Amino acid sequence: MYPIRMARSLSENNKTNNTSGDVAVQSIQRAAEILNCVSNGINSLTDIASRCHLSKSTTHRLLKTLKECELIIQDPVNHQYYLGYSFIRLIFTPITTQEYLISCASEEMSTLSEKTGETVSLGIKIGLKNINIFVVNSKHDLKVDWANSRIRPLYEGIDGIVLLSQLDEKQIGNILHNIKIELQNKHGTFNLERLKSRIRLVRQHGYGIGHSENALGVSCISAPVTNYALPAVLNLVGPEIRIRPKVKELTLELIASASRISNLLAKRNELNSQI
Repeated sequence: MYPIRMARSLSENNKTNNTSGDVAVQSIQRAAEILNCVSNGINSLTDIASRCHLSKSTTHRLLKTLKECELIIQDPVNHQYYLGYSFIRLIFTPITTQEYLISCASEEMSTLSEKTGETVSLGIKIGLKNINIFVVNSKHDLKVDWANSRIRPLYEGIDGIVLLSQLDEKQIGNILHNIKIELQNKHGTFNLERLKSRIRLVRQHGYGIGHSENALGVSCISAPVTNYALPAVLNLVGPEIRIRPKVKELTLELIASASRISNLLAKRNELNSQI
């Protein structure tokens, strides 16, 4: 009888281990959903719980754990939740944390820069910021060093508009609400309708063009890069005097490059899912 009891004991242990593993996986999935909410401007306990389809008690427990890991911080005044210091440290090392995207884009970016003669950059959206993670600089003496604009608010520049255009309406609404509060606290101005209009235009055309937005005399053409975990944008940047005369030609080159990078990401994602 002993072997039978041993077999039953092992079976029960395996069942217990599997159950524990399932619970751990579920907790990780829920934590990831919460972090995704907060990164998209959903900051209150009620809204996070509603978006994740969780009870407030479960959401509060998970938020507490994330706070202990410094992945989330809570404002003691308004009780809103924001990305924590661990994420801030990751933001300031964007090349390290986004190596997968850079590896898929770098060769195409070099080709595009060589073909157009202009600076090419790659950006992503993290929270309310537009993070410039990789740059191939122009070989011209007169060029734009886009690396100097590594971290900027989403509402500054056409590349930020292209990042926003990749979100759904609820995500955009939450982000615009938080941007408005941020600007009001800084005593800045905010034209909400104009920003919404520009997002609609980018969605309609599939790209965006900005002249003298981030710096006088600088032009930027931006196109979305899809099939990545975060909204991403490919930019072609140069002096306005060089960009304007051939803006249509450069736009077509940029869109084609962004499409090739997106397709490569899709192929690699499919391969990864099969591993």
